[in-house]
Amino acid sequence: MKKLLAILLSAVLSIGLMSCGADAAATPATDSAPEKVEEATTETTTEATTEAAAPATEGKKLKIGYTFWDLPVAGICIDGANQIKLAAEALGVDLVFNPNNDDISAESVVAAVENFAASGCDGVIVINFSEASLVTISQICQENEMMFIQATRTINDEEVAKVVEANPYYVGRFHEDEYGTAYSLAEELSKTGAKNVAMISSYHGDTAYEARAQAYRDACKDLGMNLVVEQWDLPDDATATETLVNMLTAYPEIDGILAVKSNYVTYLVTAEETVGITDYLPVVGVDFDTTLGENIEKGQITAVAGGHHADATFALITLVNALNGAYDQADFPLDIENAMMKISGPEEYADYLKWCIGYDEDFYHRQNLNTEEIQNLCVLFNPDTKIEDIAEMAGNMSLEDVKKRHAGTF
Repeated sequence: MKKLLAILLSAVLSIGLMSCGADAAATPATDSAPEKVEEATTETTTEATTEAAAPATEGKKLKIGYTFWDLPVAGICIDGANQIKLAAEALGVDLVFNPNNDDISAESVVAAVENFAASGCDGVIVINFSEASLVTISQICQENEMMFIQATRTINDEEVAKVVEANPYYVGRFHEDEYGTAYSLAEELSKTGAKNVAMISSYHGDTAYEARAQAYRDACKDLGMNLVVEQWDLPDDATATETLVNMLTAYPEIDGILAVKSNYVTYLVTAEETVGITDYLPVVGVDFDTTLGENIEKGQITAVAGGHHADATFALITLVNALNGAYDQADFPLDIENAMMKISGPEEYADYLKWCIGYDEDFYHRQNLNTEEIQNLCVLFNPDTKIEDIAEMAGNMSLEDVKKRHAGTF
């Protein structure tokens, strides 16, 4: 049975383009940003109702699709999976991950949404990797009367935004301040005295990566650092080392690194050792990787931002609330920012492990959000909760905030 009356939802949403397996190519730094993703348009015909959302659960257990993968790689993947699994258990929701672990691509995300619709999911949490694919995702959800919400992304393409905003089944988005976070990290690098810096990243197109890259460019201009090279298309494995060796060899003046993704630090260290750099270059980056503890302990990274793995959990709670008629049209569009955490030393990282991802010791309490907090943000357990409560907790997320909220719980 179809799940839900149409809601008027207007929001913006982000998207990045994943192009796996591309050959790495260093390019001299320029003042201009990469070209925009090709625009995609479509027509939306369903007229949004002015009615408030009606409860859609009818006493049944909700089934929610999640387009991300349950993979034991990269810190944010593991941490995010455990956090959202805890949330699904706390809310009594059947959560289904993207099953195609062998295809980490925009196409896989679209295929997952199609499968979720065919299997009768009530709603979908989308982390999409291309703006064009979001148009298709929107069509699938509208045709199947299936609510969807975005996590960790925002839309930059106005034409795509128009299509998504016209869809009455679109709830909104949760995302991070990618630009502001990256700019502040560049400030940290500048404080080390770095003057000739390199920027390293994976593929072009992902709007999160592009925002970080632009922030790095702008900060270099503002802070008097010379961005000598942008090294894009690095593979997410040890084969990146050779490319980094070539970069350091070609540009021996490099004295600092701006990492769009911090998972390259381990490969960078190997490259530094290969070319004879005895003192590690100062490095800043975004996203907590599984090697972060070692990188911090050995002084291989100066500062890193991340720990935003509760983003999709906030999206799940909001989607469950929407499916249960918690919001009327005045609550939309939803555009909620989830703060990132910053770590710059071993003690902070030890606290992060203890308070935010200690699921091996106490799965139910040592997370960014525990069971009680998750349920308190859901109308099924707390009828008085408002969307502002979710926005406030997401916006205030920090290591100190988690420690304060969970003091005395273990």
